[in-house]
Amino acid sequence: MKISLDTCILFDAISDKRTETLLRRLVNDGNELFIPLTVAGELVAVCLQEKRRNELFDILNLCGSLEVQYLIPRIILRECCMCIDETDDRLTVSSTTERILHMQRRGNRTTS
Repeated sequence: MKISLDTCILFDAISDKRTETLLRRLVNDGNELFIPLTVAGELVAVCLQEKRRNELFDILNLCGSLEVQYLIPRIILRECCMCIDETDDRLTVSSTTERILHMQRRGNRTTS
């Protein structure tokens, strides 16, 4: 079975041995763990904004030991996310053209 992990589960896994043990059992039973790229971004943002860098490193180490895979959204979701710049002024890509080019270059690497 493929299991997608969310931010709260990953934070729990580094602070609560029961959650970590559960994830290890899932992997040992042949399940595959995944983190959507958006969740990875959320983890980084939370850890950097809240000065929780050590937790980020702990999560990365845990993900490495569990052989977690990363899911890159399909093109349709990436296109939908382009509307973020209408509500969030933190967007770092400067133009719609740059965003579209970035999506096209990555288009053949979608997995979810």
